[in-house]
Amino acid sequence: MTMKRIFSLIVAVAISSALPAFGSLSFYAPYDNNLNLTVGSPSTPSVNGAVPLVTGYAAYGMPGNAAHFDFTSHPDGDRLSYGQSSDYFAGVGNAVTIGANSFRMLYKPDYSGLRGARSTLLGVGAFGVNDSFYLETGDAFLGPWFRMTVSGVDQGFASLNNYSWDANTWYYLGVSFDSTGSMLYVRPLTNNSAAATSTAVFTSSSWGVSGIAAQPVYVGNREVVNSFEDARGSIDDLKIFSGEKFSISDFHNDFAVVVPEQSAALLAAGALAWLLRRR
Repeated sequence: MTMKRIFSLIVAVAISSALPAFGSLSFYAPYDNNLNLTVGSPSTPSVNGAVPLVTGYAAYGMPGNAAHFDFTSHPDGDRLSYGQSSDYFAGVGNAVTIGANSFRMLYKPDYSGLRGARSTLLGVGAFGVNDSFYLETGDAFLGPWFRMTVSGVDQGFASLNNYSWDANTWYYLGVSFDSTGSMLYVRPLTNNSAAATSTAVFTSSSWGVSGIAAQPVYVGNREVVNSFEDARGSIDDLKIFSGEKFSISDFHNDFAVVVPEQSAALLAAGALAWLLRRR
């Protein structure tokens, strides 16, 4: 083993050990053998349809579990439903200012190329009605997009149009938002990959009065039963950073934590410094 690889490994271990000191909320769904959360109540999800466990992304060479969503095998609409959104996201509630929040997940699609049909990865509230926000892919955009509505009014779409997926690749998907707007960040989980980003400006700075705080957090599908908009792939290591709106640099640094490039020890060291600054 070369000295460069040894140093990279040391930095990776140091970053991994620093993660619990993060001042943000850890969601991690689905992650363990029971799809349970590390925080929030209830920690055990309600499962609609069938959500089998599959091999997740091999961070540091140690694959964990991921959840797989595929309506072809289970046409009743696969979905995980967790506790109310106010348990995990800051600044959600009747007529309150939209809070600063960020989240990221690892996603491996079952398909390659452009996505035509709509697939839901994460969402809160009734899709496009009253107060809601959703990370989806497909539909008219033929790629990933983030949508927020306030009192039924769209606040703008952060979208990557005509995005070509690879069924053999895991992707890092990140979203950040606050009362001013949102950003979408997508990057293949491979060395030397490039990120694609998109932003949207909101027209409302406060939520309506539809009770979004009590709405569940849905993973892998929408809020309606028998919806055929499953994620059509595997989701791993979903993490919510409550009260924090990430910049592009923040997502770059978090990506380096998930995928420490073996040939870029300085990048990993920078990510470690970023983690320590946010303690």
